[in-house]
Amino acid sequence: MANELSIFASSANLPAFLQGNAAVEENAGLTAHATASFPVLSLDGKRFTVVRDGNKTIVMNPKDPSSTAQYLYLVIVRSPKYTAKAFYQGNYDADNEEGKTPICFSSTGIIPDAGCSQPQCTECKSCPKNAWGSAVDPTGKGTKGKACRDAVRLAVAPQDALNDPMLLRVPPTSIKSLAEYGSKLTKRNAPYTAVVTKVSFDPNETAQKLVFDAVGYLTEAQYKEVMELQKDPTVLAITGETPEVLERVKEFEEGKLKPITPVKQAPTKASEAVSTGKITPEAVKETIQKVKETKQEVTITTSDEVEGLDDITF
Repeated sequence: MANELSIFASSANLPAFLQGNAAVEENAGLTAHATASFPVLSLDGKRFTVVRDGNKTIVMNPKDPSSTAQYLYLVIVRSPKYTAKAFYQGNYDADNEEGKTPICFSSTGIIPDAGCSQPQCTECKSCPKNAWGSAVDPTGKGTKGKACRDAVRLAVAPQDALNDPMLLRVPPTSIKSLAEYGSKLTKRNAPYTAVVTKVSFDPNETAQKLVFDAVGYLTEAQYKEVMELQKDPTVLAITGETPEVLERVKEFEEGKLKPITPVKQAPTKASEAVSTGKITPEAVKETIQKVKETKQEVTITTSDEVEGLDDITF
């Protein structure tokens, strides 16, 4: 058998019957199964970490290797016009954003992405999880926030490694800071793609909050490289602006996209008890289990329909 690689030698010619053949389209069946892979600049508490090929590395302070880096000098290669959204089942750990996978997410904040395992609604603006006051804290207590978390998917890269773009998810607590940074740059007529941005943690906040500052300009050659990178497929995948995502949004806005069927959550015994006004032993057991998991103090008021049970406080 001839060496399989020999047909691709530089001196080899494509057979005449294949000249003009649509190889790209035909080979799409082979290439369509791979997803874009890129590193993630993750926030772990008030530490920067890089997740690459499944390996997580803490970014250390180059001036003091025994301590973690509290700021990074980066170039924002591309910022999307959309605000991404993600809904996590159970409690979300804001200090470890890579520790869990969202069950419903949207790169555009308009409709759930095609890859969602459990889409919660047909469109984001009408989703109950996207409403203010839908979030709960780790104890199960309701908060003023949204259960579905907003984020801005920035494509960033080190100044000396522009060809190594990575994802930085700007959390909801930092979106305002990012907007203020953009306003400062606009006042000085400086595009974000032309400056080196210092990204640091706000020392005045106990919560995870980022601060953005411009610390210098790129060279003309670097600026041109960034502008070319903005169109790179990997960069578009990082910001969630792939042709497939944008095409789905277009079809949705034109009414051509088949509506996504939201995952219906089975009613719990506790919710049935609330809706019917009848407390059952199953509802009590379910509530007790939930209390144990959340460690929240609640009072269960029983009814005469459940014999042998008094009002219980946990």
